[in-house]
Amino acid sequence: MPGLGVLAYLCRGVSTDRSTYDPNEPSMMDFVHSEDLLEMIFEHLDVVSLSRCARVCRAFANTRWPIINLSHRTPRITGQQLATIIAKRPHVLILPSGFELDEQTAAALQRFSGRELTLKFTMHANDDVTPFLGPALHRLTHLDLSGSITDNECVRHVASRLPTMACLQHLLLEDNGLDSRDVDVLFNAVETLPLVTLSLSDNELGDIGATTLASHLRKMPDLQHLGLDNVAMSSTGLHTIMKACPSVATLKISDNDIDAALTKPLAEAMQVCLRHLELKSTDLDANDLMPAINTLKSRGCVLEVLRLWDNRVSDHGVAAIAQSLKENASLKVLDLRFNNISSHGARSLASALEKNTTLHTLSLKFNRIGNRGCKHLAGMLAKNSSLHTLDLEDNEIGDDGAVSLARGLERNTSVRELNLRYNKVSDKALADFGKCLENNRALAVLDLSSKPHVVGGITMDGLMVLERALLRNTSVRRINVHNHAASQTERGGSSMSPSTSSSSSSSSSSSSSSSSSSSSSSSSSSSSSSSPRDMDSRQRARSTPISPTRDIISTRPARTGSLIRRPRRSIFFFW
Repeated sequence: MPGLGVLAYLCRGVSTDRSTYDPNEPSMMDFVHSEDLLEMIFEHLDVVSLSRCARVCRAFANTRWPIINLSHRTPRITGQQLATIIAKRPHVLILPSGFELDEQTAAALQRFSGRELTLKFTMHANDDVTPFLGPALHRLTHLDLSGSITDNECVRHVASRLPTMACLQHLLLEDNGLDSRDVDVLFNAVETLPLVTLSLSDNELGDIGATTLASHLRKMPDLQHLGLDNVAMSSTGLHTIMKACPSVATLKISDNDIDAALTKPLAEAMQVCLRHLELKSTDLDANDLMPAINTLKSRGCVLEVLRLWDNRVSDHGVAAIAQSLKENASLKVLDLRFNNISSHGARSLASALEKNTTLHTLSLKFNRIGNRGCKHLAGMLAKNSSLHTLDLEDNEIGDDGAVSLARGLERNTSVRELNLRYNKVSDKALADFGKCLENNRALAVLDLSSKPHVVGGITMDGLMVLERALLRNTSVRRINVHNHAASQTERGGSSMSPSTSSSSSSSSSSSSSSSSSSSSSSSSSSSSSSSPRDMDSRQRARSTPISPTRDIISTRPARTGSLIRRPRRSIFFFW
């Protein structure tokens, strides 16, 4: 049987002359269907090899597929296709958003007997809801029906199945238009539920729904994670909820009508059980948040994640938070984006983080840190040994601020990711970043991307400085230079990259890199047609409190505009 190298050569569409074979050329595997590809491979196999392939195929056909993630596939799946998928007995089944549910697909879905099922924004083909939750779901532990409960009949169907799900731990019913009556119907027939996670975000519950939900939360003694973003509740309703589940560890209550009255109960919970708190877009100012901020000083505080973005924290609130961080020993993630923080707030945080040893993620994106603020943060980086991620996206930072950060990172041993996206960084700062990368062995991701529709000042000449530094660096995995002059040069193919010229590669390699990356370029430009605040708001998807996103894992290296040719490693990303 021919080796993999021979098969790879046979699958290339470059030339019949093997002497001109270039592994960086587009493969036919990028353009042909899997059946045609197999036929081309089989033409070069003998009978013995074909027999071996047949045995492998038969064994694969009988193999159980434990996880099937179709979230990025077309929503058009027939009943026969779904029946074939479910026949593989998956433990985890994630169907595409917008999946159309008819009688055939519903019948196939009723035979699912796995542990995790995700049906988001399902479309019902008929006016009458076809039952889709079958009796075989008694082993189900995770159920996501966000956007799929379309009417009262569907609510009753789900309610009839909940009592049979004795193992259900994670239930997500987001964005379903549920009101207080629907909540009562859903949980009325349930005597007890072993739920650990419940998310009802983006529904229309109101304070009446809060009272109804609180009466049912007592049936869930193991509840740890509760999502109630954008449910039209006031502080009174949310306080009622907190009384019903006094041991909750994760509380997401963003986009609600919250005032200072709720911060005192939250502060008390932070000393008992509350480890993850999200208060996004609640219009709270520093004075409103002061009880919770002062609790961070307490030795009994157990809070680990605090997200306060899009409020009115300002420099005054940041100064209070910084003072608490000097004494806090629990907080690990602090998110303060969209809070009108200037260099004065950055100075307060920098002073606190010189002493703090627990915080590992700090997000200050979409503020006004500026070059002066970067100088304060750079001094902190030289002394801090716990911070892993620093996000300074869109903070009016220029070359002077970037140079300060680069010099601070030169003496830092912990920061793995630095985000300077949507700032004004040009070639002038790259010499200092190059010197930093020669000595720094921690940084893995550096984002220097410019704003969409604005050609940034980083050119190929500037990237050559970084390239020389990367010859001595083995830790960096990704450097983003989207929307800069270098990406325009690489995309247009008007000049060769430094590595291309130094390694005497053919010009076709550059063109293939350009063509293979154009799809991601178009998606990047289309997603950024509005302001950064609107863009970030659209990206604020209501995630589950603890459920991770499952992606299809590919072991094939991405085709990008790589400037350095290392096995399984692409450093520079142009778009």
